[in-house]
Amino acid sequence: MAIRGIGVQTKEAIDDACPEDGFRILKEAGFSHVDFSLNKYMINKDIYQMKNSHFFDKPIEALKEYFRPHKEAAAKYGITIGQMHMTYPAYVPQGKAELNDYLWNEMAPKSMQLCHYLECPYIVIHGFKLAYFLGSEDAEWEETERFIHYLAPMAKEMGITICIENLYDSVGETTDSSSKLHGGTENKPNTFEIDLSGYNEAGLNNTAFTVKYLYNITNKSSLSNTYVLTTNPTDNAYKNVSSLNEINIS
Repeated sequence: MAIRGIGVQTKEAIDDACPEDGFRILKEAGFSHVDFSLNKYMINKDIYQMKNSHFFDKPIEALKEYFRPHKEAAAKYGITIGQMHMTYPAYVPQGKAELNDYLWNEMAPKSMQLCHYLECPYIVIHGFKLAYFLGSEDAEWEETERFIHYLAPMAKEMGITICIENLYDSVGETTDSSSKLHGGTENKPNTFEIDLSGYNEAGLNNTAFTVKYLYNITNKSSLSNTYVLTTNPTDNAYKNVSSLNEINIS
């Protein structure tokens, strides 16, 4: 199969202050396509912490004007905007109603309009991670399907193909094999344990973890002398706790 080109996400490559410089550098580096990253404008971790950048408050014409230099620079350097990434998540489990309403009724439709404006044929969306809260993957999919049906008429009118990106299905993972995150048991289905037996106390201070999905960790009791991963809006990424490594999820 012939290679049609090579692409990269714009999130870390294009500076809004001067998009032309970014597209020029990408062209010189050999890139021919970009994945236009709208998730730069509402950051994932901020959304989960109930923070709203309000980037999509702008009327659609103002948003188009904001991205006009990006469109012109891409055309100047012959870079194709091959696909766009919509902000993720588009729904926060147990989140504030006003934030979820904003994601659904402001961010999502304006993302579709911007995709059309940038003459981008594909937009990538993410399914909802709701199985824990709704009790099954089938119920989770029904909510994702509802979101797709909401976007579908817009996509049809604008000639955009909606791409559904598969999501991680693990609760979490660490960057070191000596640290393990264990799921719940039959007797304790809502508990997770972090095994940090491979580290000494001094080593923990330099241990970095990647949390794929660990939402609303609360009721931390009898925890070990280590750092607990959390995306609880009231916590930072890590929380220093003490005694047995057990985490309850509410």
